[in-house]
Amino acid sequence: MKENNTLQSINLKTLFFIFVTLFLVLPPVFVTKNNSQLYYAQTKNRDAISMLIIMAIYEELLYRIYLPEAAKQTFVPMSKKHFISLECAIVLLFALAHRWQGGFAVLYAFFAGAFFRFVYCLMPYKTLGFVIISLAHIANNLIFTFYLHGLF
Repeated sequence: MKENNTLQSINLKTLFFIFVTLFLVLPPVFVTKNNSQLYYAQTKNRDAISMLIIMAIYEELLYRIYLPEAAKQTFVPMSKKHFISLECAIVLLFALAHRWQGGFAVLYAFFAGAFFRFVYCLMPYKTLGFVIISLAHIANNLIFTFYLHGLF
């Protein structure tokens, strides 16, 4: 009986992981540049700042904490080579979510995402790690958005 409960638990975790991937991870990959420029043109600076802060925290929770941990639990056992491949795939998804900003942004997001994940993994206290990478991501979003879109 215990094996059946474990099997159901694993299946529910796997289904939830697939759901999150399909509905939260993949859609940003398909956002076009025209949609994002239209949004910036229609929002006031205050709204844009709020959106940048919320999106940075959302992305950190999703790409740096949830996806790597859920994927590790879903795809066990895992060799070190597969672990590194999994981490790179998640960073690549994060980078592709920034494709609407252009090729340079995708490349920049890939290296920034890898750096943020590395910093998070090194932190002995994960809450502190989350706060640090979230603040760095927020600062990065604000600096580059204001520079690229001239919001201020």
